[in-house]
Amino acid sequence: MAEITASDKKPRELFLDTAKGFSIVLVVFWHAIAAAYTTIDLPRDSIYVAINNPLLQIRMPLFFFVSGLVFSHTLSEGWATFFRKRLLTMIWLFTLWTFLYALRGREDPEWVLSSFYNPPIHLWFLWGLLIYRFTARAAVSMKLPAILIAAALSILSFAGWPQNLWGALSTHQTAVAKDAVFYLFGIWFAMPWVRYLVARPITIGTAALLLAIISGKLGFNAGLAVFGTIVGLSIAKIITDHLEAVRALFTYLGRHSLEIFILHFGMMWPLMSLFRKVTTEGIEYWAVPLGTAIAVFVSVVIRNITDRFAPWLFVLPKFLAKGERPGLADERSLQGK
Repeated sequence: MAEITASDKKPRELFLDTAKGFSIVLVVFWHAIAAAYTTIDLPRDSIYVAINNPLLQIRMPLFFFVSGLVFSHTLSEGWATFFRKRLLTMIWLFTLWTFLYALRGREDPEWVLSSFYNPPIHLWFLWGLLIYRFTARAAVSMKLPAILIAAALSILSFAGWPQNLWGALSTHQTAVAKDAVFYLFGIWFAMPWVRYLVARPITIGTAALLLAIISGKLGFNAGLAVFGTIVGLSIAKIITDHLEAVRALFTYLGRHSLEIFILHFGMMWPLMSLFRKVTTEGIEYWAVPLGTAIAVFVSVVIRNITDRFAPWLFVLPKFLAKGERPGLADERSLQGK
């Protein structure tokens, strides 16, 4: 088995991009279910709901862990380079798409301003990545106390204690506190541990699955997130090694996670409404998977089209990149390249 090292990019890209693709599909799947609840009256006992419930605690920890891991080599950059290449991209994308979504929804200026401290559901991951990147760089000389604080915040936020603290925050503000430890552990400490998983994905994945099930049964959501993330990584490694076609799909989606994250949410409710107009027969069975597939596909197509005439929708503009080649500060930055 190939190890993951800073200089060995091919297995890193395949394995971790597969995991990222897996996690982004889970995100879209969840939002398809949420749209189906309110649009087509999806039953609460639907099989899709049963599948999704444990995944609610796993999908974003998996995504942020992988994002941190592939970003680890950038911490040696000076602050000026780090800001320009790693933080400014996030600031640009979050600001741009906040305004675009505000125009689409005819939101008032108060909504726009509040989004910068209380991000909307479809953009909070950009907000979180900006905070995580800055924290990882700023706290690089005090990793141990920082990761312990992040772990404590994660456990407390998963448990919802103290209630007066987490009750005062929005869902997405709380989510940033929950998931910070996954990103920071990924960027600071994960490489030696992931080598063991790469060598023994079936053994480690099976053990993690049992622990994830036990955590879920006990209502220990923090444990479910941790062990579920390990399961997700193990599945990604097994897919990468043994299922070429599936690996190619998820790797491709992982490398296009930016536009899928940004664009898919705005499609879900119109898609479900369209499905209902077409027919209601058996809609509870096919609307969620079809909506997931269409939203993912259309997001990638939109990105491929807009890159021809408006690359700045997903790329840091050249005048801000200060001499970077067009396109250099897009997914490369999001993936730590």
